[in-house]
Amino acid sequence: MDFDETRIDSLNSLSAAAAIGNCSLLQKLLSEGKEDHQDNRGWRAIHHAVVNKHTHCLSLLIHNGKTNINWKSFEEISPLHLGVKSSHLPTVETLLNVPSIDINCLNPFEGSCLHLAMGLESIDIGFAMLKILVQRGANVNLKNGVGETPLHLACLFDASGDSVKFLLQHGADVLALDEDGVTPFMMGCESNNSSSLKYLLEFVDTKTRSKMIRMKSFRGHSALYFAVMRGAAECVKILLKNNADVNEK
Repeated sequence: MDFDETRIDSLNSLSAAAAIGNCSLLQKLLSEGKEDHQDNRGWRAIHHAVVNKHTHCLSLLIHNGKTNINWKSFEEISPLHLGVKSSHLPTVETLLNVPSIDINCLNPFEGSCLHLAMGLESIDIGFAMLKILVQRGANVNLKNGVGETPLHLACLFDASGDSVKFLLQHGADVLALDEDGVTPFMMGCESNNSSSLKYLLEFVDTKTRSKMIRMKSFRGHSALYFAVMRGAAECVKILLKNNADVNEK
């Protein structure tokens, strides 16, 4: 089945109205009791309202009472996932205001909404998404399909280190391992993210700091190895200053 884009012939009238943002038509169809069938991607009207950023249509669907706020597509993408991926805060806030929202819903590949927030093109919007999701109760230590936590991705993508600092303040596991045994600290070294390294080192106690520097991935690679292979001179300096072993692999 093709999941890349919606086939027009698979759209029901509710989804079509939500997709174009026609609230009056959507209200009329809801009043008539029109059925909300899945399209070829497993999307329903709520998915189309979210991805097209039609917040008013989204509110109509929610208040109608027949819409499952947590409906997932055939690729297990929820409306909240789409809201975050669309970088649209008003839509995300509307969804989060529904008591039954599953804020920790997982996609088997991309992970949670926090993972998606960390991967947004705009670091500022990603950080704003991160804050509102965590403040509403999102679990900061859930893992995506390759074992990465949001902290891994923050160390990979957020050069400012703001997301790293925020996640640490809200209970992120600094020693979490992905499927290759890579820690967020190693990820920061591999991505030449010196700001993240500084926050990580400042946040933990002496014992954890030493462990974080000396830990190795499942392939036997240390944080220093990742930094050297990346050519991350500033990260190498930080590691050596914190007694990284230059003779380790």
